[in-house]
Amino acid sequence: MDGADIAMQHREKPIAFAIFSPSRLKESLPLDVLSLNLLLEIKDKKVLQKDYVTLDGQPAIHTVLEGRVGGERVGIESYVVARAGLVYDIVYWARPVYFQEFRKDFQEVVKSFSFTEPVVGK
Repeated sequence: MDGADIAMQHREKPIAFAIFSPSRLKESLPLDVLSLNLLLEIKDKKVLQKDYVTLDGQPAIHTVLEGRVGGERVGIESYVVARAGLVYDIVYWARPVYFQEFRKDFQEVVKSFSFTEPVVGK
């Protein structure tokens, strides 16, 4: 979860949820391109679902896939949102045996998000 702005990990099971908001966009890029950056470190990827959705009225790309991270097999669900010049990567991952069990919880948390205006420098 290195580099995450917000991260949560289950106390007992190998599952986690994180939000990454890398630097500001210098140019407008399509969500497909932005989502590729999130997936770069995942090996042996198999995309199971990819669709366009909205989160709090903002366009997002939603992806569900399987792959390997750090040698471990994982299920991953992500949302990538670009808003006000910022990119938000919202990610849930778990070992395959736990992936479906906690996926609905992740989706409920994501649906509850409300984007506000970004605070610029202090």
